[in-house]
Amino acid sequence: MIEFWNPTSSEADPLAFPTTSYAKTATTLDFYGKTADGVPLLQYPAYYQAIEHFWPTFVTRAAVQRVRNELVDPRFDRRSDTHIQKLIRVASLGALGTTNEPDQLLKTLEGSLNEDDLREVLEVDPATLKFLSLHERKGRHCRCAASLMSDVSTL
Repeated sequence: MIEFWNPTSSEADPLAFPTTSYAKTATTLDFYGKTADGVPLLQYPAYYQAIEHFWPTFVTRAAVQRVRNELVDPRFDRRSDTHIQKLIRVASLGALGTTNEPDQLLKTLEGSLNEDDLREVLEVDPATLKFLSLHERKGRHCRCAASLMSDVSTL
């Protein structure tokens, strides 16, 4: 006898939608970078643009927190022009237009990278560690790796 799934049985688990979602633009760019295997001139811009997609999230993180703090301040009066002007000033401190591209990249990488995972990658690939170390000595190092290089270079 063939048994069919019975959704009314006590053993049935309710179906649930996935709770994880990913940014469509970033995942499309990541997929494109992965399919361009062996073509670094296509891979690099795809991966870089995937990172760029998240710049507003990480660059404005501090400004968002400052705005939240202003809004929950019991002295904040939404009817007061002075308070609204202060809120606009606080929000404009974290505007994307006031931050240059290297700083935006740095803030995005700092906000999304786990230092232990980065150390593990550098330990596994000595060529990458050597490359970063050479550039550090020449004064052309990537600022996002600068804080880790002192710890990792002793490996």
